[in-house]
Amino acid sequence: MDDYPDMVVEYLQDAKLKRILWDELREHISFHRPDIIYAHSLGSLLCYDFFSQDENRTGFENITLVTAGSQIGSKLIRAHIKFPIEQLPIKKWYNLNNDKDLVFAGRNILALHSNFKQVETYFNDDWPANHDGYRYLNHQKAVSEVWRTF
Repeated sequence: MDDYPDMVVEYLQDAKLKRILWDELREHISFHRPDIIYAHSLGSLLCYDFFSQDENRTGFENITLVTAGSQIGSKLIRAHIKFPIEQLPIKKWYNLNNDKDLVFAGRNILALHSNFKQVETYFNDDWPANHDGYRYLNHQKAVSEVWRTF
């Protein structure tokens, strides 16, 4: 595995890799018992896939998922995930979206579920491709609409 955008393609095409990552995520959740999971980019795909699996429909009701720079809304990705977007069996799901994100992201996640909220976190600094996880995390709308609710 490497550290480049093709990691999304590798993840989507490799069922064995998915299973390894899902098992590791399950172990970390079981051990740490988080209230919040922040998942950027590929992490958002991993978490959506994980929580939408039938085997994971219970036991995560107290978790809030915050995704950012997510490729889930991309038309290129839809054929590889459960679509239409399912309601995840978690407490709340916030998606931080930036229309200027150029890494297969920058698209609205089409979900109309009571526990889902999209938050527009616009920034345009052109580096690195408007996909910086810290810029999403610290954006004023993320702070006011997500982090201050805790």
